[in-house]
Amino acid sequence: WKNFGTVSTTNALLLTATTQTRYIPDNLNGETATLTYRAWDQTTGSASTNSAANTAAPSTNGATTAFSTNTGTVSLSVTAVNDAPTLIAGTTHVLTTTDENTPSSATLVSAILATGGRADGDTGAASGMAVTATTGNVGKTLAPSRPPMPCCSPPPLKPGTSRTTSMARPRP
Repeated sequence: WKNFGTVSTTNALLLTATTQTRYIPDNLNGETATLTYRAWDQTTGSASTNSAANTAAPSTNGATTAFSTNTGTVSLSVTAVNDAPTLIAGTTHVLTTTDENTPSSATLVSAILATGGRADGDTGAASGMAVTATTGNVGKTLAPSRPPMPCCSPPPLKPGTSRTTSMARPRP
């Protein structure tokens, strides 16, 4: 198999009726691949072979030329599949040092992934990480991704006191 190379209306690859063509995906994304062509009667030019690509300029076409006036199109719908993201093996994201009495500063997951060389061939793929192990007290608390729901319970009463309370519960 040989690549078509760069083709255009002034540099068209000449193929005989017995030549086979095929599509080779990029292994990254789906697409609709197209091929535009003109009919060629082989009265001028030479057909491409496995060892040599032959081209012509079919921009002059119709009437007594070897090329049809009209063009045709071949299309192939290539379905996208999920491609797993990648990381560089053995990378370590070093957090800012803290002491045993002070919580560390917050670190975005995106910063950790950037240090790891995260890449994803899927166009527009979401980004995140799956934590698979921890040591020490790391990762024991998380910042919420949305504000926490307000607490709906009043503080406990002191013995011998009472109060009347009206509370509203937010809808889920």
